[in-house]
Amino acid sequence: MKHFFILLLVGLSVSAYAQQKSVAMLSKEQLLGVDAFQVFRTNKFLNYKDVDVINQYIDTVLYETVNVKKSYGGKDWHKIEQETAADYRKDNPDLTYTFSDGNMTESYSYDQSAVQLHGDVKTVYNPKGFLLLQEKKRTFLSSGHVETQSIINEFDNQNRVVKIIRRFEDSRNKDANREEIVRAEYRKNEVIVSSANGVLRCELVPVKAPGAYYSDLSARETADYFMYTLKSDTPEDARKYCNGAALEKLSAVLAGQKISKVSSMGGSGTFSTAKVTMEETWKITYAGGSEVQKAVKFSLVNTEQGWRINDFTL
Repeated sequence: MKHFFILLLVGLSVSAYAQQKSVAMLSKEQLLGVDAFQVFRTNKFLNYKDVDVINQYIDTVLYETVNVKKSYGGKDWHKIEQETAADYRKDNPDLTYTFSDGNMTESYSYDQSAVQLHGDVKTVYNPKGFLLLQEKKRTFLSSGHVETQSIINEFDNQNRVVKIIRRFEDSRNKDANREEIVRAEYRKNEVIVSSANGVLRCELVPVKAPGAYYSDLSARETADYFMYTLKSDTPEDARKYCNGAALEKLSAVLAGQKISKVSSMGGSGTFSTAKVTMEETWKITYAGGSEVQKAVKFSLVNTEQGWRINDFTL
């Protein structure tokens, strides 16, 4: 990676609607990388579901290889795919929500009296929770001068963004108006991203085990997460971090008494980059109120999909 996220932040600062000069000028190649990131982010990273790496080509030359797991971490693809506009609704009295044809519009206003500024912010999601519009309007009350920054996304019938329009409009200075357009074309295992910065071909290299859950948690974090899922009544979350004999034993644990609280009282372990063993004492409180202390043993292995518990005794 060529400091991709740093590149993203800097790249955004030199977008067409920025009102001040950037502290660093990026090459067109770097800006193309930012354009590609915007495409995949707008798609909520769904194109990465079963992708291992993304090879980015300018002309026929390999420009950069992006390791998806290291760059974006493990994601709950099932949860992302089930999202609707309602998932983006926040419990905030300052926000107003309206609905039309399944689309959800979130809006709010603010005032900055010191500079006599009134702001309006509007965000529109389609029924599946993909961003259609984000508009930020600033009105300077003393002069009536209005500045508007907006991002407009157009999608195909598979909710894949095909056009991203980034626009800045100034009611007082038309010469300051800017518009950038990024286009995306989808082919088998590749996405062609084009803009004023050039053309970038993104080759999507599939993972060896499509559909598998990829985790970026450490072995210690995996054991902790597994412990907490046992009381969350979400057995599918616990199964994500198990394989082999652990899956069979997990079914028996989940079929037993419901756990309302669990915590580790400490323990010890042996660690390597490929395998980890742990021995701990857990304090478990069951839904009925009874409380026990149990010795727990874990065996974890480092797989291509991340750390997995392959056996445990509880």
